[in-house]
Amino acid sequence: MASKLGNIEIPINTLGYGTHFPHIGKIIINKDASIGNFCTIYPEVCIGKKENGEVPKIGNHCYIGIGAKIIGKVIVPDNSIIAPNAVVIKCSECNSVVLGGVPAKILKVLMPISQHNDKSR
Repeated sequence: MASKLGNIEIPINTLGYGTHFPHIGKIIINKDASIGNFCTIYPEVCIGKKENGEVPKIGNHCYIGIGAKIIGKVIVPDNSIIAPNAVVIKCSECNSVVLGGVPAKILKVLMPISQHNDKSR
Protein backbone atom coordinates (compact mmCIF):
# COMPACT_ATOMS: atom_id res chain seq x y z
CA MET A 1 0.00 0.00 0.00
CA ALA A 2 1.25 3.47 -0.82
CA SER A 3 -0.13 6.96 -0.66
CA LYS A 4 -0.19 9.16 -3.76
CA LEU A 5 0.33 12.90 -4.01
CA GLY A 6 0.19 13.95 -7.65
CA ASN A 7 2.80 11.80 -9.41
CA ILE A 8 4.60 10.99 -6.16
CA GLU A 9 4.02 7.48 -4.89
CA ILE A 10 5.23 7.06 -1.32
CA PRO A 11 5.40 3.50 0.01
CA ILE A 12 4.58 3.11 3.70
CA ASN A 13 7.53 3.30 6.14
CA THR A 14 10.09 4.63 3.66
CA LEU A 15 10.23 8.31 4.68
CA GLY A 16 11.36 9.93 7.88
CA TYR A 17 9.41 12.86 9.27
CA GLY A 18 9.80 16.35 7.85
CA THR A 19 10.59 15.18 4.31
CA HIS A 20 9.88 18.01 1.89
CA PHE A 21 8.76 17.88 -1.76
CA PRO A 22 9.09 21.51 -2.95
CA HIS A 23 7.55 20.80 -6.37
CA ILE A 24 5.06 18.24 -7.60
CA GLY A 25 6.39 15.90 -10.27
CA LYS A 26 7.18 12.23 -10.89
CA ILE A 27 9.13 10.72 -7.98
CA ILE A 28 9.77 6.98 -7.65
CA ILE A 29 10.75 5.51 -4.29
CA ASN A 30 11.24 1.77 -3.90
CA LYS A 31 9.18 0.23 -1.10
CA ASP A 32 12.31 -1.18 0.58
CA ALA A 33 14.36 2.05 0.46
CA SER A 34 14.96 4.13 3.58
CA ILE A 35 14.97 7.94 3.64
CA GLY A 36 15.91 9.86 6.78
CA ASN A 37 14.31 12.85 8.47
CA PHE A 38 14.07 16.37 7.00
CA CYS A 39 15.21 15.47 3.48
CA THR A 40 14.33 17.56 0.43
CA ILE A 41 13.45 15.65 -2.74
CA TYR A 42 12.85 17.33 -6.10
CA PRO A 43 10.86 15.95 -9.09
CA GLU A 44 12.05 13.24 -11.50
CA VAL A 45 14.01 11.49 -8.72
CA CYS A 46 14.29 7.70 -8.72
CA ILE A 47 15.34 5.86 -5.56
CA GLY A 48 15.36 2.25 -6.68
CA LYS A 49 16.80 -1.21 -6.26
CA LYS A 50 19.12 -3.32 -8.38
CA GLU A 51 18.18 -6.70 -9.81
CA ASN A 52 19.80 -8.38 -6.78
CA GLY A 53 17.42 -6.57 -4.41
CA GLU A 54 19.87 -4.05 -2.93
CA VAL A 55 18.25 -0.70 -2.06
CA PRO A 56 19.53 2.76 -1.04
CA LYS A 57 19.58 4.22 2.45
CA ILE A 58 19.46 8.02 2.57
CA GLY A 59 20.57 9.81 5.75
CA ASN A 60 18.96 12.74 7.54
CA HIS A 61 18.90 16.31 6.19
CA CYS A 62 19.85 15.30 2.63
CA TYR A 63 19.10 17.32 -0.50
CA ILE A 64 18.29 15.33 -3.65
CA GLY A 65 18.29 17.49 -6.79
CA ILE A 66 15.92 17.26 -9.73
CA GLY A 67 16.39 14.19 -11.91
CA ALA A 68 18.81 12.41 -9.56
CA LYS A 69 18.88 8.61 -9.61
CA ILE A 70 20.03 6.59 -6.58
CA ILE A 71 20.20 2.89 -7.35
CA GLY A 72 21.34 -0.17 -5.40
CA LYS A 73 23.17 -0.59 -2.11
CA VAL A 74 24.08 3.06 -1.60
CA ILE A 75 24.36 4.65 1.83
CA VAL A 76 24.14 8.43 1.54
CA PRO A 77 25.56 10.09 4.70
CA ASP A 78 23.60 12.63 6.76
CA ASN A 79 23.65 16.25 5.52
CA SER A 80 24.69 15.28 1.98
CA ILE A 81 23.78 16.90 -1.33
CA ILE A 82 23.04 14.97 -4.51
CA ALA A 83 23.36 17.20 -7.54
CA PRO A 84 20.63 17.43 -10.19
CA ASN A 85 20.73 14.56 -12.72
CA ALA A 86 23.40 12.67 -10.76
CA VAL A 87 23.37 8.86 -11.03
CA VAL A 88 24.51 7.48 -7.68
CA ILE A 89 25.43 3.79 -7.74
CA LYS A 90 28.00 3.85 -4.91
CA CYS A 91 29.09 6.06 -2.02
CA SER A 92 31.85 4.95 0.32
CA GLU A 93 32.22 8.19 2.28
CA CYS A 94 31.04 8.33 5.88
CA ASN A 95 31.01 12.14 6.05
CA SER A 96 28.63 14.66 4.54
CA VAL A 97 29.36 14.93 0.82
CA VAL A 98 28.33 16.55 -2.43
CA LEU A 99 27.76 13.89 -5.11
CA GLY A 100 27.41 14.72 -8.79
CA GLY A 101 27.95 13.34 -12.28
CA VAL A 102 27.16 10.20 -14.25
CA PRO A 103 28.14 7.97 -12.54
CA ALA A 104 28.24 10.18 -9.45
CA LYS A 105 31.49 10.83 -7.67
CA ILE A 106 32.34 12.84 -4.59
CA LEU A 107 32.73 16.46 -5.62
CA LYS A 108 33.30 17.80 -2.13
CA VAL A 109 33.44 16.58 1.47
CA LEU A 110 31.40 18.98 3.58
CA MET A 111 32.44 20.37 6.94
CA PRO A 112 30.43 18.90 9.84
CA ILE A 113 27.79 21.31 11.13
CA SER A 114 29.43 21.45 14.58
CA GLN A 115 32.56 23.00 13.01
CA HIS A 116 30.58 25.82 11.34
CA ASN A 117 29.99 27.45 14.73
CA ASP A 118 33.50 26.85 16.09
CA LYS A 119 34.99 30.38 16.48
CA SER A 120 38.40 29.10 17.68
CA ARG A 121 39.52 28.19 14.16
